[in-house]
Amino acid sequence: MHFLRPVSKNVLLDFKYLMPQSCFYSSQPLLLVTEQNGVRDIIMNDQKTRYLAVDKEGRPKLDEIFSTCSDLMLSILRHPVPILAIISGVAAAAGCQLVATCDLAIATTASKFSTPGARHGIFCSTPAVALTRKVPLGVVRSMTITGIPISAQDAYNAGLITRVVSSNEELESETKVLTSAILENSRSVLTLGKQFLYQQMSLNIEEAYR
Repeated sequence: MHFLRPVSKNVLLDFKYLMPQSCFYSSQPLLLVTEQNGVRDIIMNDQKTRYLAVDKEGRPKLDEIFSTCSDLMLSILRHPVPILAIISGVAAAAGCQLVATCDLAIATTASKFSTPGARHGIFCSTPAVALTRKVPLGVVRSMTITGIPISAQDAYNAGLITRVVSSNEELESETKVLTSAILENSRSVLTLGKQFLYQQMSLNIEEAYR
C-alpha cells in the first residue's frame, strides 16, 4: 500500500520516524520514500509485517506496537497537508485503519478491506475507532464481528474509500489527477480546512456552525 501527501519544503515530517525498526522483524526496508513535484510517495514495502507474531515478546511489545500505530494515525489527522492512501491488494486490520484515517483513498477493484482480528483471538478494536468515524456502524459491526473482507466497491459504497479504478495503471493516473488538483490549491486554505473538517465532527451542530 502506498500513502502519499503533497509536501512543501517547510513540511518534512516523515512517517518512517513514527515506525521504529524495533517493532518489526525483517531485514528489508520497511518504507520506500521518494519525492517528486511536491508529492512524497511512501510505500509500505515489507510483506512480512502483514502479520505481527509477537506472542513470545509479551505485553510490552504489544503495547509498543499499538502505541506506535496510534501515534501514526493521529499524526495523519493532525498533519497540515492532505494524505492519500493508494491500495492495490489487501488492507487488513491496522492497514484498514490506516485507509480509514487518510484524507482520501483510491483502490483497484481487486483490493479488499478487512478487520479479521476476531478470527485470530484479538478483536480489531483500534481499527474500529477509525472505521466508525468513516463508515456506517452496521458495516463496522459486520467487518469486525465476522472478519469477512469487503470488496473495493463495497468499501466505496460505505464511504471508506473515495475512488475505485480497474487497474494499477489507472490507479497511477487517478493518483496523479488528485495530487495535481490538490497542489493547485492554497496550502494555507487546505491546512485550515482539514483542521476544521476534523474538529467540527466532535461538535454539536450549533457549535459547528458558530
